[in-house]
Amino acid sequence: MGGSCAGWHAGPMLTNAITRRLSFANVMSALALFVALGGASYAAIKVPSNSVGTKQIRNRAITTRKLDRRLLTSLRGTRGVTGPQGAQGAQGLPGAKGDAGPAGAAALGDGAVTTSKLADASVTPAKLGLTTALATSAVDTNANKAELATCPPGTSIISGAVEIVDQQHHLINGVAAISYSGPATISPQYWEGAAYRTTGSAAYGLDVIAFCMAS
Repeated sequence: MGGSCAGWHAGPMLTNAITRRLSFANVMSALALFVALGGASYAAIKVPSNSVGTKQIRNRAITTRKLDRRLLTSLRGTRGVTGPQGAQGAQGLPGAKGDAGPAGAAALGDGAVTTSKLADASVTPAKLGLTTALATSAVDTNANKAELATCPPGTSIISGAVEIVDQQHHLINGVAAISYSGPATISPQYWEGAAYRTTGSAAYGLDVIAFCMAS
């Protein structure tokens, strides 16, 4: 047993004895102990309040997305007074010529619109300047009646009509007869109607209608 231990080494028998004593449970226990002893290096770092200063912040680490909206609003401040208008700059170079626009409709010459050119129902009373004027007489028992319908200024008579009516302006027959229905000789703006009683004594009246066209 004498002699120095420096030259001693485990023989095959000692190695086999240690190997037999190792098991899965022993290995896991040893690993858990190692993690427990060295676990401080794996734990998350907790930063105390008010401990991050200028030196700890990396350049360009703070962006606008990191700032609160209310902070951004306060940084803008109030709008300043508008300064005086600057001097007018030099005129720029002329731009490139634009594309040609679509061709416009050709102008119609006098007398170019013939019957064949007009679409059906395209000529309305408004296109012709047509209008009507109505005059009514009193509805009473007078035997003879006459009334004038007057066209508006700027128009002239083209036709007219006369009707014998009752109080509700309904047409009636057998009471009176029309003695005249036509343009008045005093002006081209009037259509005249006249009638006389033919039987009985019932009340009647006249509705005189003038059909007018722009002069």
